[in-house]
Amino acid sequence: MTAGGGPDSFTAAGPVGAEADDLGETRVRPAAAGARPSLAFDDGTTEVARSVVVIGRNPAGYDGEMIEYLVPIRDSNRSVSGTHLQVRAAGEDLCVTDSNSTNGSTGTNAAGQKSELQGRTPSLADVGAAVHVGDRSFRVDRA
Repeated sequence: MTAGGGPDSFTAAGPVGAEADDLGETRVRPAAAGARPSLAFDDGTTEVARSVVVIGRNPAGYDGEMIEYLVPIRDSNRSVSGTHLQVRAAGEDLCVTDSNSTNGSTGTNAAGQKSELQGRTPSLADVGAAVHVGDRSFRVDRA
């Protein structure tokens, strides 16, 4: 987790220290009208992430868990757990959380840096990032 208790990120970190001071004031990036995060799977299918999505071979939520929809993905090698990963969208942001899956999940940011996702710890996935669940993967896009 980051110091503020927010999600870990597998995106490249921005400048820090004296270099960050040279950037001046904080600027707000305008959101593209109607742009929602989408998941472009390695089999060519695409899912728009509207709020909470659970991905797996046979995904299911826990009792009382608020889930918008379930995304079953085929995996003949059984490298993907039944309930493998949770994806949470809030506006333009997308957080992915491994559900303590057997084979784990990894994220690769747009710069090609790969990192393992820690179970039950949200990680920020920026546009262009890839998320690997077992032998399957999806890329984060905008709908």
